[in-house]
Amino acid sequence: MRKLTLLLSLALAVPAFADGAKVKKEAGEAVDATKDYATEKKDEFVARIDTKLKALKADVNDMKEKTKDSADATVKDLEARQKKADEKLTEVKKAGGKAWSSLKGGVEGAVNELEKGVQSAKK
Repeated sequence: MRKLTLLLSLALAVPAFADGAKVKKEAGEAVDATKDYATEKKDEFVARIDTKLKALKADVNDMKEKTKDSADATVKDLEARQKKADEKLTEVKKAGGKAWSSLKGGVEGAVNELEKGVQSAKK
Protein backbone atom coordinates (compact mmCIF):
# COMPACT_ATOMS: atom_id res chain seq x y z
CA MET A 1 0.00 0.00 0.00
CA ARG A 2 2.85 2.34 0.81
CA LYS A 3 4.44 1.70 -2.56
CA LEU A 4 1.16 2.39 -4.32
CA THR A 5 0.72 5.66 -2.44
CA LEU A 6 4.27 6.65 -3.25
CA LEU A 7 3.84 5.80 -6.93
CA LEU A 8 0.59 7.75 -7.11
CA SER A 9 2.24 10.72 -5.41
CA LEU A 10 5.11 10.66 -7.86
CA ALA A 11 2.76 10.33 -10.81
CA LEU A 12 0.80 13.35 -9.66
CA ALA A 13 3.97 15.34 -8.98
CA VAL A 14 5.36 15.01 -12.53
CA PRO A 15 2.69 17.19 -14.16
CA ALA A 16 3.23 19.79 -11.43
CA PHE A 17 6.89 20.04 -12.43
CA ALA A 18 5.90 20.23 -16.09
CA ASP A 19 3.47 23.05 -15.31
CA GLY A 20 6.19 24.86 -13.34
CA ALA A 21 8.52 24.69 -16.30
CA LYS A 22 5.76 25.96 -18.56
CA VAL A 23 5.07 28.89 -16.24
CA LYS A 24 8.78 29.67 -16.04
CA LYS A 25 9.06 29.62 -19.84
CA GLU A 26 6.01 31.88 -20.26
CA ALA A 27 7.33 34.29 -17.64
CA GLY A 28 10.65 34.46 -19.49
CA GLU A 29 8.84 35.17 -22.75
CA ALA A 30 6.84 37.94 -21.07
CA VAL A 31 10.04 39.52 -19.75
CA ASP A 32 11.62 39.36 -23.21
CA ALA A 33 8.53 40.93 -24.78
CA THR A 34 8.62 43.74 -22.21
CA LYS A 35 12.30 44.40 -22.91
CA ASP A 36 11.64 44.46 -26.64
CA TYR A 37 8.78 46.92 -26.16
CA ALA A 38 10.91 49.21 -23.99
CA THR A 39 13.73 49.13 -26.55
CA GLU A 40 11.27 49.91 -29.33
CA LYS A 41 9.88 52.89 -27.41
CA LYS A 42 13.41 54.14 -26.69
CA ASP A 43 14.34 53.88 -30.37
CA GLU A 44 11.20 55.79 -31.38
CA PHE A 45 11.94 58.50 -28.81
CA VAL A 46 15.58 58.84 -29.90
CA ALA A 47 14.58 59.06 -33.57
CA ARG A 48 11.94 61.73 -32.84
CA ILE A 49 14.29 63.84 -30.71
CA ASP A 50 17.17 63.38 -33.16
CA THR A 51 15.01 64.68 -36.02
CA LYS A 52 13.89 67.67 -33.99
CA LEU A 53 17.44 68.39 -32.87
CA LYS A 54 18.77 68.29 -36.44
CA ALA A 55 16.19 70.86 -37.51
CA LEU A 56 17.10 73.11 -34.59
CA LYS A 57 20.81 72.75 -35.38
CA ALA A 58 20.09 73.87 -38.93
CA ASP A 59 18.30 76.93 -37.55
CA VAL A 60 21.25 77.72 -35.28
CA ASN A 61 23.66 77.40 -38.21
CA ASP A 62 21.46 79.69 -40.32
CA MET A 63 21.50 82.30 -37.58
CA LYS A 64 25.24 81.97 -37.24
CA GLU A 65 25.63 82.57 -40.97
CA LYS A 66 23.34 85.59 -40.88
CA THR A 67 25.15 87.23 -37.97
CA LYS A 68 28.58 86.50 -39.46
CA ASP A 69 29.80 86.91 -35.88
CA SER A 70 30.62 83.71 -34.05
CA ALA A 71 31.13 85.75 -30.88
CA ASP A 72 27.49 86.92 -30.95
CA ALA A 73 25.95 86.32 -27.51
CA THR A 74 22.75 84.85 -28.95
CA VAL A 75 24.65 82.42 -31.13
CA LYS A 76 26.89 81.41 -28.21
CA ASP A 77 23.83 80.83 -26.03
CA LEU A 78 22.16 78.71 -28.70
CA GLU A 79 25.32 76.70 -29.26
CA ALA A 80 25.57 76.02 -25.52
CA ARG A 81 21.94 74.87 -25.45
CA GLN A 82 22.58 72.72 -28.51
CA LYS A 83 25.59 71.10 -26.85
CA LYS A 84 23.57 70.36 -23.71
CA ALA A 85 20.78 68.77 -25.75
CA ASP A 86 23.33 66.67 -27.66
CA GLU A 87 24.90 65.46 -24.43
CA LYS A 88 21.52 64.53 -22.95
CA LEU A 89 20.55 62.64 -26.08
CA THR A 90 23.85 60.75 -26.01
CA GLU A 91 23.11 59.71 -22.42
CA VAL A 92 19.73 58.33 -23.48
CA LYS A 93 21.26 56.46 -26.41
CA LYS A 94 23.76 54.79 -24.07
CA ALA A 95 21.19 54.02 -21.37
CA GLY A 96 19.63 50.61 -21.12
CA GLY A 97 16.12 49.35 -20.47
CA LYS A 98 14.52 51.27 -17.64
CA ALA A 99 17.28 53.85 -17.22
CA TRP A 100 16.49 55.72 -20.42
CA SER A 101 13.00 56.65 -19.26
CA SER A 102 14.44 58.49 -16.27
CA LEU A 103 16.67 60.50 -18.63
CA LYS A 104 13.85 61.23 -21.06
CA GLY A 105 12.68 64.36 -19.24
CA GLY A 106 16.17 65.86 -19.26
CA VAL A 107 16.48 65.45 -23.01
CA GLU A 108 13.05 66.89 -23.68
CA GLY A 109 13.79 69.82 -21.40
CA ALA A 110 17.12 70.56 -23.10
CA VAL A 111 15.59 70.35 -26.58
CA ASN A 112 12.67 72.55 -25.52
CA GLU A 113 15.11 75.14 -24.13
CA LEU A 114 17.00 75.12 -27.41
CA GLU A 115 13.75 75.47 -29.33
CA LYS A 116 12.65 78.42 -27.19
CA GLY A 117 16.03 80.07 -27.74
CA VAL A 118 15.82 79.59 -31.49
CA GLN A 119 12.27 80.97 -31.62
CA SER A 120 13.27 83.95 -29.50
CA ALA A 121 16.30 84.67 -31.69
CA LYS A 122 14.20 84.56 -34.86
CA LYS A 123 12.01 87.41 -33.59
